[in-house]
Amino acid sequence: AGAGAAAAAEEDAAKAAEKAEAAAAAAEQKRAAQASELSRRRLAALPRFRLVLHTGPVLDVLAKAKHTGLFRHVHVASHMAHLLAAPLARVLAGDGPAVVAVETARFLLEVHPEAKQRLTDKVTELGAKAGLEPARRAEAVDGRHASFVAFEYVREQEEARREAEVEERE
Repeated sequence: AGAGAAAAAEEDAAKAAEKAEAAAAAAEQKRAAQASELSRRRLAALPRFRLVLHTGPVLDVLAKAKHTGLFRHVHVASHMAHLLAAPLARVLAGDGPAVVAVETARFLLEVHPEAKQRLTDKVTELGAKAGLEPARRAEAVDGRHASFVAFEYVREQEEARREAEVEERE
């Protein structure tokens, strides 16, 4: 009788373990479904965009007519900051503000803090010469702690600025 009771208890324990496993699996499926639904809702709330990565000589990309006015956001690596002096404005979208973000030297390890700030100052200067307006005050951008310098470009403002410069010269 003792052996029968032990077998019954063992069988009950196995059934309980199966139920616990089934409940855990159901809970995991429910959690995965909720996570999937949350991801779907978040993606639906995002504006539609297209990410375009260009390779090859950058000046060739900037020179192509098919890229004129195409980009609303351009991200420039710190080692390519000199591109602000190139005809970058040509590829920036004209309908509304376009953003140009230039990385600072924050994550370059072998660069002294003073040199990081000098690079940030130079990037800000190049941006101003290219007709880009800093998104933050220039003195507020700390090259040692900020990850990038953000500029805005509004085609109408830049055209008005250039016209004013021409009138000043005359």
